[in-house]
Amino acid sequence: MPLISCLFNGNKNSMVGAIVACLFKGKVYLTKHLAMNEKIKKILIVEDEEALLFGLKKLLQSGTMLVDTAQSLPEAHLLITENKYDAIITDLRLSNTALVEGYNVIKLAKEFQKGSMIIVITAYEDGGPNGSAAGLNVDHFLEKPVSPAKIKELLNAS
Repeated sequence: MPLISCLFNGNKNSMVGAIVACLFKGKVYLTKHLAMNEKIKKILIVEDEEALLFGLKKLLQSGTMLVDTAQSLPEAHLLITENKYDAIITDLRLSNTALVEGYNVIKLAKEFQKGSMIIVITAYEDGGPNGSAAGLNVDHFLEKPVSPAKIKELLNAS
């Protein structure tokens, strides 16, 4: 689809920090290009509760944060092994069974995403059955219900 026209508010030779207004099919789209020192963070959220997954993605997705989502261990496995993430947010239980697939997500993240922040969100007060998730050395445990502001604060601090 052809781009009809763009107006630039900034240096045309350097799109850094520029506001670009593009007219496309009769609608105006505004985009802000990042400043040189701004880094785009790539986040993966692994959560089986669709409403929470949608809410977290909506809250976090921005010009400086790109968010991928997975609702199951197989989806998470594919994304973790094929992409690089700055942070991975995972629930411990990803199904309605007694299985705690989030442990596998954490192990995958440790293997394939070295240096990435790992945030666990869980309904378990002790980090999981018998507290065994605490031994996996993740960056943060957050008990459900999760404060989206707290997650955003942790991601912005890194």
